[in-house]
Amino acid sequence: MKRKMMIILFLTLAIVLIPAKKSYAANQKGIANLSGFVHYETTESSGDSTGVAEVDATLNRGNKFLEGFCRFVGIAVAVVSGVFFLISLPTHQADMRNQMIVAFFVGIIIIFVPEIVHAIAGR
Repeated sequence: MKRKMMIILFLTLAIVLIPAKKSYAANQKGIANLSGFVHYETTESSGDSTGVAEVDATLNRGNKFLEGFCRFVGIAVAVVSGVFFLISLPTHQADMRNQMIVAFFVGIIIIFVPEIVHAIAGR
């Protein structure tokens, strides 16, 4: 039984990690343009602009990285808790089942943390 659980957990994490790695690589390729110079995004529309394009671009990339990381962690928590919830069904472990339901919804909340923060900040 433990071996089956480990195989299911490994496959679940592989399903979550492989697309995340591909999207990270695609984002890294998009940072530099064909001429080899770094492309800086302008933030003229937001009120949080420092006035220096390089600083604004760095802050935007940092914010995007943190948002993506939050979503990745939320998806991982939700998927792993969902798998353990399914494992707890045939074993009739009500305590584990309740914990995994709560963990699943916590994962869903973690996924939407960037939107919640933006709504609170008024951006």
